[in-house]
Amino acid sequence: MKKNVALIATAVLVSMASCGPNKAEQNEKARQDSIRTADSLARIQQGNIAGDEEVTRQMIIEDSLEQQKLVDVENIIEFINNIYTPNGLSEIFEEKWIKQHCTTQLQKDLRDQYDFDGEGYAMWILGGWGDGEDVSSKLKEAIFDGEYYYATLVPTGEDVKRVKGERVIRLQVTMENGVPVISDIKWTKDWKHLDSAE
Repeated sequence: MKKNVALIATAVLVSMASCGPNKAEQNEKARQDSIRTADSLARIQQGNIAGDEEVTRQMIIEDSLEQQKLVDVENIIEFINNIYTPNGLSEIFEEKWIKQHCTTQLQKDLRDQYDFDGEGYAMWILGGWGDGEDVSSKLKEAIFDGEYYYATLVPTGEDVKRVKGERVIRLQVTMENGVPVISDIKWTKDWKHLDSAE
């Protein structure tokens, strides 16, 4: 019986040994696993590089857009500064200037607010003049708050004796094909006339 048990045990061991891979097979499997791992790491790394390139490309685009916004702001500030010069104030009444620098809706609004005989535009709103008002003024500053531009006007000459404070004009301006275009004008602060009951 002991012989039979020994023979059975030996047969089981031989059978188990023959079921598993031999040394050469184990080495080949290890080599294939190593190749698969290296391929997977290479694909992951390529994906990361491609992802990094996309992130870099996106950062370049965002930086370029931010630079363009800064250039646009500078150009619009310069545009506003030019409006409030003697030449600029006379140009804003020219229809060519109005059509070039005011949206269609703003042109309509300015025509609707024109309350004299005939047709025209209420450009005194942009110029900073009140209805029938005769106040000499100059631009103190033009600024941008991230959404709107503000032109601050102060009285000059003899008018500093009869007008106190500032008139602030809020402008919505965008660049369209390299041209500043105004879509909204509103007075947000006004000076006080010292010689009137206002």
